[in-house]
Amino acid sequence: MKSRIIFIVISVISAAIFGVTFIGGAGDWWIPPAAFCGTYLALCILFWAVIMISCLFIKPNKIYDRPSKFYEKMFAVIYDGVIRLFRVNLHISGAEKLPKGCYLLVSNHRSNFDNMVECAAAGGRNIAYISKPSNFKIPIARRFMRRCCYLEIDRENPKNAFATVGRAVDFIKNDVCPVGLFPEGHRTHQIQMDEFKHGCYLIAEKSDCPIVVCAVRGTEKIHKNFLYRHTDVCVDFLSVIPKEQIHGRRAIEVCAETKKIISDFLNEKGETQNDTSTLQPAGK
Repeated sequence: MKSRIIFIVISVISAAIFGVTFIGGAGDWWIPPAAFCGTYLALCILFWAVIMISCLFIKPNKIYDRPSKFYEKMFAVIYDGVIRLFRVNLHISGAEKLPKGCYLLVSNHRSNFDNMVECAAAGGRNIAYISKPSNFKIPIARRFMRRCCYLEIDRENPKNAFATVGRAVDFIKNDVCPVGLFPEGHRTHQIQMDEFKHGCYLIAEKSDCPIVVCAVRGTEKIHKNFLYRHTDVCVDFLSVIPKEQIHGRRAIEVCAETKKIISDFLNEKGETQNDTSTLQPAGK
C-alpha cells in the first residue's frame, strides 16, 4: 500500500509534466510521452537513490536496542515495493486475530519472500525476525535489518544463540516489537515442512507472550513466475496461543502444537504433509 501511494504520486507528477508539454505545444509529437517516461524513470531512480543513501547512515555492525520509526517505515515501503515488483497477489486471512501488543510469530518457511509478505500482511508493522548470520551480509538489506532490530542467531554457538534469545525476550517484554521465527531454520522451497527446532520457543515462555501461528503458501513460486505471470501468495494467521496456555509447558510441546496447527491447515488446503518426522533439538 505504501509503495503504491509513492508510485501514484510519481505517476501524477509525470502526467502533469506530460500535460504541460502537450498544452505548451511541443513541436514534435514524441516530446510529451518522452517527457512522461523520462520524468517517471527519473523519479523512480531518485526514490531508490534516497533509500540507498539513507542506509549509509546505519552502522551495519552495531547492535540496536530499539528500531528507528523512520527506517521501520522505509523498510515497509521496500518490502511492499519488492512484492509489487515481483508481481505478487497477496491474499490475507486472520489478520484481525493479531494481538495489539507484542507476540512471537511462528511460521513455515519456503522462500526469501516469507518475512516480506508476513510483514505486509501484518499491516506493515515491524517484526524483528530471527535470521541466520549469512543474511546479515547482504548489501543494503543488512543495514536495514540491523536498524529494524532483526536478530542474528548462530546455532553453532550455544552461548551466542542464548544471547539472541535473551534479546528477543527483552524486545517483547519491553513492548519494543514482535519477534518472528521460522522454526525449520531454513527455506524448504517446497510445500513439505521440515522438522521444527524447539529451542527458540523459550522466547514465548520467558517473555510471557502469546504465539501467533501463521502459514505461508505460494512464495516458493515467486522467483519462477515473475517474468511470465503473477503469483498468488497466501498469508493465513491461523491461531493465537494465549500466554496462559504456554506458561508451565515444555518448549518442545508448544513447538509440536504449532507445527500441527500449520500441518493440519496445509493438509486442508491440499498441500499434503508427510509428517512422519520428529522434532529436532535446538542447534541440530
